[in-house]
Amino acid sequence: MANLLYQQIEMLSREKHIEPEVVISAIEDAMVVAARKFYKTEEDLRGKFNAESGQVDVHAVHTVVEEVMDPKREISLADAKKKNPAAEIGAEILTAKPTDVLGRIAAQTARGCRNASSRSWKRTISASGCAW
Repeated sequence: MANLLYQQIEMLSREKHIEPEVVISAIEDAMVVAARKFYKTEEDLRGKFNAESGQVDVHAVHTVVEEVMDPKREISLADAKKKNPAAEIGAEILTAKPTDVLGRIAAQTARGCRNASSRSWKRTISASGCAW
């Protein structure tokens, strides 16, 4: 059973004639921007929408290396093995960032991203000759 957020995404997609993946990508990007603002970090962050739960999970991504030069983007093999015993050099380790604390920041950022994306979608559709 799809959750309410995913149903809303599908409805918006049909109304605006855009792919649901585009809307989901905009939501993921908005959550990453909100997390970056809240945590005040320069880490490599990625968002992933879970269609079952309606949650957007945000993770810090660190690449496993022999010697750490940039601690915001890299993790030593020894530290990576503590988190994932199967970790190898070159692998990526994902560390979950709590998103429940983002609250209003996430909502405002999502609104801004939605508005910017909507303008972009309108330009794309207009250029292709479709009516908005």
